[in-house]
Order: sequence, then C-alpha cells, then structure tokens
Amino acid sequence: MTKSTHIKSKRNSNPNRPGNWRKNSSEFSRGRSGKQKYDSYWDEVAIADGLSSGALLIGQLRINPKNYVDAYINHPKGDADVFIPGTRARNRSLNGDLVVVCLEPVKNWRVYDAFLSQKVLEWASTAQANLEPGKAAFITVGEFLRHDPECFAALFADISHGLKEHLANWVDPTNLSDESVTSVSEAARLPWWQLIQRVGRVVAIHRRLNPRICVGYLRPLPSSSSQKLKESKEKEETTTSPSSSAWQLALLSPTDSRMCRIVIPRSLCPQDFVRQPETFKLVRFVAQITDWPEDSLYAKGRLVRRFGEETMNYIDAETDRILVNAGFALGLEVATSFPEAVETYVSAKILPHSSPADLTAECARRRDFRDQCVFTIDPRTARDLDDALHVRRLLPSEVARLDAKGIRGAAFEVGVHIADVSFYVRPEDPVDVEAASRATSIYLVQLCVPMLPRGLCEDLCSLHPGGDKFTFSVVFLLTKDARMLTKWFGRSIIHSRAKLSYEDAQAFLDDPDRDWQPSDLANLEGGADVKEICRSVLTLNELAVKMRARRFESGALQLNQVKPTFTLMETTSLPVGVAPFIVRPANRLVEEWMLAANEAVADLLASRLPRTAFLRRHPPPTTKQTLDARSLLRIIGVDVNVTSAGSIQSSLNRLSGCVSGTTWQHSDNLAELCASMMGCTVKSNNSNVVAVKEETMEEARLLATLNILTRCMNLAEYYCLGAVPNRSMKSPPFYTGHYALNMTNYTHFTSPIRRYADLIVHRQLALILATASERGE
Repeated sequence: MTKSTHIKSKRNSNPNRPGNWRKNSSEFSRGRSGKQKYDSYWDEVAIADGLSSGALLIGQLRINPKNYVDAYINHPKGDADVFIPGTRARNRSLNGDLVVVCLEPVKNWRVYDAFLSQKVLEWASTAQANLEPGKAAFITVGEFLRHDPECFAALFADISHGLKEHLANWVDPTNLSDESVTSVSEAARLPWWQLIQRVGRVVAIHRRLNPRICVGYLRPLPSSSSQKLKESKEKEETTTSPSSSAWQLALLSPTDSRMCRIVIPRSLCPQDFVRQPETFKLVRFVAQITDWPEDSLYAKGRLVRRFGEETMNYIDAETDRILVNAGFALGLEVATSFPEAVETYVSAKILPHSSPADLTAECARRRDFRDQCVFTIDPRTARDLDDALHVRRLLPSEVARLDAKGIRGAAFEVGVHIADVSFYVRPEDPVDVEAASRATSIYLVQLCVPMLPRGLCEDLCSLHPGGDKFTFSVVFLLTKDARMLTKWFGRSIIHSRAKLSYEDAQAFLDDPDRDWQPSDLANLEGGADVKEICRSVLTLNELAVKMRARRFESGALQLNQVKPTFTLMETTSLPVGVAPFIVRPANRLVEEWMLAANEAVADLLASRLPRTAFLRRHPPPTTKQTLDARSLLRIIGVDVNVTSAGSIQSSLNRLSGCVSGTTWQHSDNLAELCASMMGCTVKSNNSNVVAVKEETMEEARLLATLNILTRCMNLAEYYCLGAVPNRSMKSPPFYTGHYALNMTNYTHFTSPIRRYADLIVHRQLALILATASERGE
C-alpha cells in the first residue's frame, strides 16, 4: 500500500480534540488564501492520528455518473454511505481513488429529501436557485432545524433529546422497517440513519487508483480578466468565438461525466486546432492529467493523441475508448503489446532453457502427475489455459493403507492443477512490474488484452496438451459421496492429454454411452484415450454435483444473471448474432473444483500466515440494502426472505420451483424474449406459442427479481488478514468470510495467468511449502 498523498500540513495543534477534527468545509474555506480553490491535503502524521482515533475514514470514492456533484464512500463500520457533496469536498480526488475522509459536524449532515417539510422545500427553492457551480444541492440538519423547528422536533421526536449522542455513534441500528412511510409521525419511529446521512470531505488521497486518462472534446477557453472559470458544465459554455487568437488555454470536457475537466496549454494543442478550433467540435482527444494544484479549479494536463481515425469502424472506436478508460492511453495501438524492455527480458531471460525438458533437477523436486489423465476444460477459443483436472479411483491397496492411517472411506483422488506462473515471473522483475500495473487480463468480446506477454500466457505457462508443464496442485482425497478427507498442496509437473471445450465436456455428459472416437475432439494429444477422458469428466461431474448440492444446502447463494454471448463474423469479427449465455453442467463442474481449490488454499494461508495471508472477502449486504430490495419486490408481488444468503436462495428456489440444493437457470426460450425486446424475430419450434410466452414471461419476472437482489449486494474485495481491525466490545465484527459462497475463508488461486492477485497467493503458498520443507514437515 502506498503512502498517503499530501501537499501541505493541515495538522491542528491538538488533533485529538474532537472539535478540531469536526471543522466544517466553510471553516476550512475561510482558511484558504484568495487564490486557493481546494484545501491542502493533511500530512501523514495527522492522518495516522485521525485514523487511529476514528475521526477519519478510508474508502473508495464513487461518483454518481448521472449527477457528477454527488459522490460517496462506504462507511467502513456502518450501514449507510458517507455523502461527499460537490467537487470542492472531493478535493481533486477522482472516481475509484482510495481517499481519506473527515466527517462533518452533525449539523452539516444531509436530511433525505423524502422527509423534508414543505416549508423547508420552499426556502430551499429560493436559497439554492443560484447555487455555486460544482456544489451539491441538499438540506442539512442545521438548515432544517433553523427553517422548520416544529417539523424537525416532530421528525426527531424519539432521538432529539440526545441527537448528537445518537448521531455520533457509528454502530448503525438493525431495527429497520421495510414498511412505507406516509406521515411525519411514522417517520419519527424510524432509525436516525434512515432520515439523515453522514456528510464528509476528502482530506487526502490515500492511493490514486483512477488512471487519470480520459477521452473528451476540446475547445478554447477565452482569456478574460473579468470572466471567472466555472465548474458547472452549463455555466462554462461561452459565446466567444472559438477562432479568436486571444485564448491561451483549451478545455477538455470528458465524455465520462465522472471525470474532471482538464486545461491544456495552447502550446500543447495541435496546430490545426490552434488555427481552426471550430472545425474540431466533433473530434475527440485522449488527455492525461499531469497536475492539479490547489489554486486551480481544473486539472492540468496534456494531449496524448487524437482519438480514433476516420477509417475506424464503430466497434474498434468503442474498443479503443474502453481501453483508454482502463488506463491504456494509446488504446488499441499498444494495449495488446508490451514495452520493449519487458519483451526483451522474456525472450532473453525466461524463454531460453525454461521448459521442463531443460530443467531436469526442477522436475525431480516436483510431484509427478504426467502418468495421470490430466486435461483442461475452457472456452473453445481460449489460449491462456490456467487450470487442469484429473481424477482417479483409488486402488484397493491404497484404500487399505489409508484406512490404517485412520483415513476411512477414501475412494477418489482429484487433482486441481494450476499453471505455476510464479516459477517464471519473479518479484520485481520487468514482467512482474508490468503485470502488477495491469493487474488483470481484459476480456472483450473480440479481443483479449493479456496481463502477461503472450510468450508466457499463451505458450510457456499455458497448460496446452502435448507437453510437460509446471503447475501448483491441490490434490483432494474424497469419499464416494464427495466428502473431502485430505488435501495436499505442492509444486508439480503435468502432461495434459486434451484441451476440451465446454461443449466437448457437455457432450460427454449428455451422451456418456456414445462410442467416442479421437476424431470427435479437436485438441487431443496423439495416443490419448478419449474414452478414459470421457469417464473422468463423468466422475468429476458426479462428485461436483454432490459438492454443489451440499454447498447450497448449507447456505450458499448464486444470483444467475443473463449474460449475452455474441456470434462474430470470421472475416471481420463484427457481431452477427446475440443470445443469452446458458450455463451448462460442464461450466458448473469446472466452477465447483475451482471453488474447492480456492477455499482450500485460503484455509491454509489463514492458518499459516495469520498476519499476511492475502484473502478475498464478500461482505454481506447492509440491512438497509436488503430491506429496500424486499420492499421493492413486494410491489411486484414477490416475497423474499432476506435474513441470510441461504434464506434468499431458498426464496428463489421457491419462486422458481427448484429443489433444495440446486439453483435456477433460465431456459433457451429466453432468447425469444430478448429478441422481441430488440425488435427481432426468432423462429420457434414449439407449437404451443402461448404456453412458451407465459413461461418466458415468468422467467423474465424472476430475472427482474435477481437483478434487484444483485444490485443490493456488495462487491467482493481483497484484504490482508493481518490488517483486520482489532475487535473490541464497541466495534462490530469485521466480516472476513465470503457471504455468497458461505465460506469462512476464500481467495483467488486458480487464475495466475490472467489475475495478479492469484500470483501473490502462489508466492505465499510457495513460502509456506518452503518453510514446511525446511522444518521437515
């Protein structure tokens, strides 16, 4: 984690005094010099003091794309978001940045619009008519109290006698009603945090996560001593002729409303733009922020390039825009390539003599699975094959030996083998630095932007059939009913027999008794036994089905959203068809074994590395989120028990008619509904059109339910186990598990070719194994 970003000290003489930490924004504004537009960032000592005392919060900034002046962070110990109103309160931070926030005094907190009295609304309509540009329009607790004290007293009847004490307590109540409120007396019975919202301001940027690159339109900014720079998009429009030679700065307005505008010096603008700026009204540019001082309303930057070419088709242009927003300033031109230093390092230091055939000693140190029927299951067009599987029934002698050790009931061995990227990519080498900056591969419909150079991700590390490959393996011993008995972790070597597509694996499941021949598979190693591969797929699926059923019976949740899949023209890669993606049993087979491996590694890391284990958590939705969703669903006649992940899943099973331990999956008929919504027609083979339509509409209704429930869920996030806050009597527990999967520990281990987090986990696992080896364990 990088150190906090700060420019000048804003430390008070006694930062532990609550009053000093609760200054409102207007008081800070009065402390600025005449030319200073934003507050100085606090220094590191003041930030550390504030975080330790609880006066400051850290959170990821989210800017409302529909209203750029509204921004929020999650309250780390509460149920409701903290509101960051306006561009000044954001203090030069951008969407996605990790920011340090100071809460305003209670009098400056926001009263939700639904509870404002008519008297206050009438006052606000006049008072906020000429609102300062870039400032959010909302009513504070203090304003409500001043302009309608009678309604305020009625609204806060139950808590007004100790209002400050209640509002200062960050432990949000759970007695939240999901019933509609129609009067002030009913509203007065609600918890305070349904009536008002915390308000804060950014005092430092802890980590810049926004790439600070954007696409936008450029226009001259006239130079005039009488004309002040405005933040509002509406008020910035000028009638001055763009061809005037008086201007010295140009203003780039991003197409993404969440991004700030950027001033570009005339000297850095293209000469044809300088001569005739009026001809560039429809031309987009890519710009990069270089600085944003306290005395400038706008960020300062430079133009990287003109966006798009006239010869670009729409797909290429939008792909270019997506890549720019992901931080690739040069877009399609360089996103799929790597810096010369990285490519040189790969070709000179990694690829020569790096295959298992050249590393005899390393092979001898690894557990050898080359005699097992190992294979991969991936999308048909995949080249970066991270994971492979094998399964075998244990011999009677092995079962007897395990019984003698007290391991009873063992029947199967299943291996989950993951590409050993960490063997080739070492910490801080050029490839590692570039991979860390990319963090993940980006998968678009027609394009993959890899995290690793193609020589690694598609060749050396990828688990293609026909060659020996280094892997990290998790090997399970299981009973016949798929209960895990033991887990083995270690470095290994495999030799894949086949690259199966999901369609291949599904064909085995759909027609297990067919006389399968080598010609039925497109990517089969010569001499491989296709019937043995078929039997392995069937066995893996049989075990996975039992594991999955048990997982959902114990309280897991899955919200299956509809994902579109596109058919592309081979010659142009342009889309010619779209349909909803259907999750088949073959997909679930692979998913279940990957989940098992991830959970097993997470448990090991948590037990062996209690301070540094790199795990992934999925916090449960807040009480407010789930009950808001429940209220909305009741309007359409759907009742969902939102008490837990398991109760939500049980409600969905009841609505969809699924049995316990299974999850609902939309049918192929949904394609007809999707087509009708797009104004297309699909020929149906079902003669009972009315019945199909009714069934499809029920599916659509259930999908709407899933969508509403999905929107109330939190995002999963990575965390370090040692960074979990100290648990005291006052603070609520920090949730370290995975809510949807219903797992105590979880991490990402199975995709190191395309996800840097997995590479970190591999290195931690290697450390554990090396330490155990030194101890003779």
